[in-house]
Amino acid sequence: ELIYDEPDVPDATVKELFEIIEKIPDTPPQIGEHWPATGGIYAGAIRYPNGEQYHLTLLDIEIPVSEWGKYGTEIKGANSYHDGLANTAALRTAGSAITAALDAAITDTEDAYIPAIRELNIIATNLGGDLPQKWHWSSTQSSATSAWHQDFSDGTQYINNKYGKLAARAVRRTLII
Repeated sequence: ELIYDEPDVPDATVKELFEIIEKIPDTPPQIGEHWPATGGIYAGAIRYPNGEQYHLTLLDIEIPVSEWGKYGTEIKGANSYHDGLANTAALRTAGSAITAALDAAITDTEDAYIPAIRELNIIATNLGGDLPQKWHWSSTQSSATSAWHQDFSDGTQYINNKYGKLAARAVRRTLII
């Protein structure tokens, strides 16, 4: 007979756990379908180097064509190939043109961000055929003078001068628990 002894967990911990669970959006739809809980199109799941996994949602709005910005400046914290949220925070702090375009296009930018190049690759792979077939900026900086971008028509990734003008997309991510 298996006897399970429930651990002694303080009420505050249990309460905090329920608050976290209540914030988790409903089950994601099929890739390419609208996900009302997140306000966009479900692009798939991604695993980050730290082991965390997230659902990635492409928001329903395209950011206007813009420079990436800050040509000649190495922006500290904008070099992640995986974490677009961290990159975008660094870009916003530096006053980059691409985050100004993001903020102008979307009023609810608290958790919206420009995807990193790996995140953008998942979008191009899973949704590219249904999106405008052109180059899109990522939030991943390559150097003081260039940043990564991706073509949705054929999946090509390359670097471009930060003063180049390209489209961009905004995403949200949801932690998979």
